[in-house]
Amino acid sequence: MVSVWIGTRLRDTENPLAIGGAAIVGSVQFFLITNSAWLAASNLYPHTLQGMLQCYAAGIPFFWRTLASDVVYSGVLFGLHAWLSRTVARSERIAVPA
Repeated sequence: MVSVWIGTRLRDTENPLAIGGAAIVGSVQFFLITNSAWLAASNLYPHTLQGMLQCYAAGIPFFWRTLASDVVYSGVLFGLHAWLSRTVARSERIAVPA
């Protein structure tokens, strides 16, 4: 639901900073939610503050890959949409307020 909410904020924009920011926020929320769920469901780490910090620290290498792929794919897909809406399907163009 968080990702859907983030996506709805992008409905009326082609701003690269907003899109990139949304990709980063989406990656961070995914990292936080999935690691907290892993911590809650697993006995690999103690269910303490120290265990939570260990769990998040162990997930950092995976986070960087997720972040990089989210930013790259968001750029490619949103950029492709912007290009196609200007060249092929002009009806899909987002109206930019004056």
